[in-house]
Parts: sequence; structure tokens; C-alpha cells
Amino acid sequence: MRPRLFPAIILAALCLCLAGGCARISLLLQPTTMDRIDQWLEEDEYGLALLALERVKGTDPEAERLRARRPEIEARARAYEERVLREVKARLARDDWYGASEALDAALEKYPQGKRLEQADQDLRRRQEEKLGRLDDRLLLLRAEHLEKSLPVYRDIARVEAPPKNLKARWRARRIEFELAAIADQLLDRGLKRLRSGDLAAADEFLTLSARLKDTPAARQALARLRGIQAERARRVKLRVEKKTRKKKTRRIAETLEAARRALAAGDLVRARRLAEDLVTLGASGTAAEAFQADLEAATRRRVAELFREGSILYRGGHIEEAKARWEEVLRIDPDNSLARSHVERADRVLRKLQELRRRDKKGPPAPAEAPRGEAAP
Repeated sequence: MRPRLFPAIILAALCLCLAGGCARISLLLQPTTMDRIDQWLEEDEYGLALLALERVKGTDPEAERLRARRPEIEARARAYEERVLREVKARLARDDWYGASEALDAALEKYPQGKRLEQADQDLRRRQEEKLGRLDDRLLLLRAEHLEKSLPVYRDIARVEAPPKNLKARWRARRIEFELAAIADQLLDRGLKRLRSGDLAAADEFLTLSARLKDTPAARQALARLRGIQAERARRVKLRVEKKTRKKKTRRIAETLEAARRALAAGDLVRARRLAEDLVTLGASGTAAEAFQADLEAATRRRVAELFREGSILYRGGHIEEAKARWEEVLRIDPDNSLARSHVERADRVLRKLQELRRRDKKGPPAPAEAPRGEAAP
């Protein structure tokens, strides 16, 4: 028996050795966690990659290298998230709601940890519901308007046709009346809902049509409530506009007053007076405006007196044109100064007479630039 058992034992031992070697070879051929992560990153499977990092054990020989890759993987995940959000935005801009939804669903499968993706998905669902709700509202309004216009036609047909031919039209008109009554209730309900949410434009559309289709106390009460809210909102808007206008006017007065003060300080009385007129137009009042006006008048009086004095000296010295320039400057500063206007007119007469004398005496020496007789110096 022993000779027969020995080969069997040898064969069994050999098989066990081969089996152990195959297992070791199989282990060597299995991909490492690092390899799997690289593959997932190529496929944008950031959720799996991050989950694998969380499950890395401290005994893993690649644990330190794997943990060191977390910042890189998270950065790539954020970049992927940003690309998807841009794609969703572009699809929505093209009114491609289905494509935007599909893009978000696919991205959340690959990166379920993406908070921005999750928020974008929730926002998209909410916007879809709102959009569908508005479309349903529009269908209801169109249906009501269509039936409202159709009802008189069927009533006319029922009156014109003789029985029993008019039975169909009468039956159809009756059905429309029942349907309009039901739609009026729906419009009232939706109008009240819009009223509670603050969408007054939609509430007005629903409630007005509801009251027109079915004049009930509830419809009248809802419509009266809407009108009250609209009036109050209009009053508040008016107050805000008036407040904004007053604020803008106050700021403009302050800016104009400051510019006028700078012009006065620089001696530019013409600009200062023009800005003072702007202040009057704006309705400026108060101590600051009154103080500036007093300073302007005092500066104007001083400058006018100075210009009159200079003009008189120049006129008596025969410098008629220079004297005229001084008096014209007085008129720019004080346009209502009648004395300066009379001096300018007198200077013009003198200059015309001098020109006439020069033409008569072309051959002789030029006449001195002095006032002719009859034009006394001012």
C-alpha cells in the first residue's frame, strides 16, 4: 500500500504548491488602489475616487501616497463641478431644460458629494415646477377666454336654429356654462394663491377673469382686497420716488452750492452768479444758501465799483475801448446794471465818431483817442 500512497501524496503536495503560486500571481495582477483611482479620474468618477481615499487603511503600503493625493483630486472635482454648472447654464440659456437636467443627473452620479451640483439640481427642479405651473396657468386662462368667447356664439345658434336642430347648440352652450363656472372657481383659487405670494400682476389677471365669469361675493371680496393692496403699493412706490427725488435734489443743491463757493473764491463772479441762479431754480433755501447769496452780492458790489473806477480812469485818459471792456465786464457780472449799459452805449458813440473823424482826415495825423465834445467822461 505504501508504494501506491507515495505518488498520490507527492501529487497532492505539488498541486497545493501550484495553487498557492497561482494565488500569489493573481494577487500580483490585481490593480492597486492607486491604479483604480487613476482610472476613475480619467472617467470623471470623483465620487468613487474620494470614497476610496476614505476607506484606505493605515496598514496599506500606499496609504501615505494616497492621502497626499486628496487635494489634487478635490481640486479636479471642483473643476469638473464648475464645467458642469457652465454647461447647465448654457443649456438653460438655449431653453434646453431636458439637457440641463440630464447633465446634472449624470454629474451627480459621478460626483454625488458635489454640494454646488446638488444645490443646482434643487434650483433646477424648483424652476421647472414654477415654469410648468406658469404654463398650466396660461392654458387655464386661454381655455377660459376661448370658452367665454364661444358661449355667445352657441347661444346665438340655439336662438337662430329651429327645434330640434338647435338642441345640440343649446346642449353645447349649457356644457360651456358649467365648465366656465368650474374654471371660475379655479381662477379664484389661483388668484388668491398669487395674492398671498405677492404676485399682484398674476393675481389681477386671475381674479378679474374669475369675477367676470362668475360674479360671486368671494370673487368680489378677493378683487376688492387686491385693489386695496395695489393702491397701497402704488402709494409706497410714490413715496419712495418722492424721497429719492428729494434726496437727489438735496445732493444737487449741495454740489451746486459748493461749486458756486469755489467760483466765488476764485473770483469768477460770472460763474458764481450763474450757479446762484441754478440754486434759485432748484429751490435752495436755508442759512448756507442765504450766506452765499450775501457773500456774492458783496463781492459783486466791490468788483462793480472797482470796474467802474478803472473804466472812468481809462475813459478820461482816452482809452475808450479799454474803458468799454471794463463796463462790459460789469454787465457780465450784473446784467441789470443800467449805469454800465449807458456807459457802454456812450463808449460806442465815441468810438463811432472817432472812426468818422479818421475817415475825414486820412491825410492828416491820426486823431487822439479822446472823447469828442458833447461826450463827457463818466
